[in-house]
Amino acid sequence: MSLSVAELQERKTYIGSTEAADLLGVGFRDAAQVYADKVSDGVEEFTPSLRMEIGTFLEPFIAELFRRETGCSNLVRDTALYRHPDRPWQACHIDYTLDFFGEARTFDCKSIDDYPDEHWGETGSDKVPEYYFIQMQHQMGVCGEEKCFLGALFRKSQFRFYCIDFDPDLFRMLTIIQSDFWDRVQSRSGVEGWRHPLTGEVVSRALGVCSHKKLALPDELVPVVASYQELGKMETEIDKKRKELRTKLEAAMGDAEFGELSDGKFLHRKYCHRKSYTVQATDYVSLTVKRTKKEVEQ
Repeated sequence: MSLSVAELQERKTYIGSTEAADLLGVGFRDAAQVYADKVSDGVEEFTPSLRMEIGTFLEPFIAELFRRETGCSNLVRDTALYRHPDRPWQACHIDYTLDFFGEARTFDCKSIDDYPDEHWGETGSDKVPEYYFIQMQHQMGVCGEEKCFLGALFRKSQFRFYCIDFDPDLFRMLTIIQSDFWDRVQSRSGVEGWRHPLTGEVVSRALGVCSHKKLALPDELVPVVASYQELGKMETEIDKKRKELRTKLEAAMGDAEFGELSDGKFLHRKYCHRKSYTVQATDYVSLTVKRTKKEVEQ
């Protein structure tokens, strides 16, 4: 469904769920693009892509799959815009509301182009990619919900649903980040080099990493860590060896474009030009092995 000029103009008055993720660098846009949308003078009527229209078309079917899985039959389509009672610049749209065994909940529909990977948990869990997790936290914070549901249809062939609890500390940090951003929108002061100091902590929390928490791991993981380290060393050595072999092959070819081997294979060299590009700043969780506590604290 197309959005009217009036609807697009209204979007300039708030930060929505998807924009909450964009401001953290884990969305499909960056903070500069969100800022430009908010401060630009005019709007042009927006017509969604075919992919977006298919996603919207599938929402009732995703809701029906959720009903079959859970027995919850009172899902109600909801197209209203919800604003935070104290901060009207925080707002969201939701897909469905429902009465889940006596408790009011919201339900969001997602049509995913790929099959579920390691970022998606099993059905009934709360493990979803950080992009969606942050969206849901923003949505619950705006609507005053303690729990919400997300239904995901993968490649039009596999359905899972997720139950996500509200994290008040995470929403508090989201609010601080969004408030700082909104102040810049209101003052037209720009967002060049935008990355809020709380971004890393919020993304880590969304990925399920609790800052400063330490856990004693079982003994059976000692050889797993050793193998992990050994494979890393092997990867480095293999890469080094490939570079040495390439140098030897190119030296043997001299200035020739083609090199013919006695077994019938050919080597071919050609000039290639790779255009420059900018990699968008992002936050992620790394995993490294430290030998001492001192290394961990550094």
